[in-house]
Amino acid sequence: MFVVLMVAVPSLTQRDIDMAKFYRQGALLKSSTSSTLGWVSYRQGQQLPEGAVVVKGSNEHWCRASLHGQFASGVIREDTCHYPFLSSVHTANEFDVLVSINGSTRFTYLEWDKVTVIPSSAVTTPQMIMAVLEDHDTGIFKPGFVDPKEKEAFFVNGDQIERSLSATVLNEEEPMEYELFGIELDPKRTEKSFRDVEKSEVYLENTSTDEQIVEIEEDLVVTENQYWGSVKGTVKGTIFSTPERSEMYFGGHNEKQVSMTQTVSYLLPPGSGVKGKLIANMSELSAPYTASLTAIFKDGFQLTRPVSALHKDTRMAELRVDFEQPFNLADNSPIETLDTSSTILRHSTTTTTTTTTTTTTVPPPTGGKPPRSAQTGTSGSAACGGALGLVLLTLGFLL
Repeated sequence: MFVVLMVAVPSLTQRDIDMAKFYRQGALLKSSTSSTLGWVSYRQGQQLPEGAVVVKGSNEHWCRASLHGQFASGVIREDTCHYPFLSSVHTANEFDVLVSINGSTRFTYLEWDKVTVIPSSAVTTPQMIMAVLEDHDTGIFKPGFVDPKEKEAFFVNGDQIERSLSATVLNEEEPMEYELFGIELDPKRTEKSFRDVEKSEVYLENTSTDEQIVEIEEDLVVTENQYWGSVKGTVKGTIFSTPERSEMYFGGHNEKQVSMTQTVSYLLPPGSGVKGKLIANMSELSAPYTASLTAIFKDGFQLTRPVSALHKDTRMAELRVDFEQPFNLADNSPIETLDTSSTILRHSTTTTTTTTTTTTTVPPPTGGKPPRSAQTGTSGSAACGGALGLVLLTLGFLL
């Protein structure tokens, strides 16, 4: 009887990743961390991890092994890591494999020699600088490393070690910016809530002997915020854009101050006044999303891949004015024929994923009051009260 044993191979996201380090001139021990490259542990008989990086000009993969407390880079051959160290080529059955997370890395290869400064963003083990040496007769690239202390390079040449005072250094190029497009929110897992934020108090009075339209202008600032999550294989803090908004930074909370001037008018009886409050009803959305992310590099090269993360969005859904009951200026007594009123000044229907303006049905919120425009039977005109309490509104936004 034969028994077939099915073994689940862990995905890259399930494996521990030791993020690779860059070399920084004069500060090897303070080298910065890559956002797209990492080392994944491996032993003979396992399946190579997803995104394993190949040595230039071959279908063999990079590895690193530890000897005497230092990591040296080499090449995987016959399920074993072959790496140069001191005067010979060593082998290891347990080692680390270099991986590009989600295929997001772009490599460049820069020439180095003993009198040349090691390039910034050169990939390290982290003690050694990863490098190849080209055999100009065969076109084959031999894998190995540059020792930054000795200023000498060591390579695997068959079962022999080859030393050199020049090499081609493996360098990771970071993108200048990202573009996020084709964004789709998960409707089943979308959460939306609302909260009221008082922006200012308003006061209008009519000191004349005739019924009169009184108006004021109020300046206010609303804080909006967009967060597009932390995506593996992206450089946090890199500038990026969506179809709706640009000049944001990936991996961070992008606040935006929206300034506006609002004109509010009220038809007041003679010798009367009214107090009110400008209320910004803020929409807070949280939803997983899928999209396409394009990395744009300095030379114009673009690399596009699918991504998924969590999106959070805070913006003003509605601006309204809540008026108290008008009163007589002479004795502050309420005017019985007029009542409190509330009227919508602005209602936003712009979605978070596109530049298209649409009208949407707002689901029942959790916490806070929904926009009055979303409440059945409520409208700007219905909230005004009697004829004398008609509020004349003029949109005076300077967005």
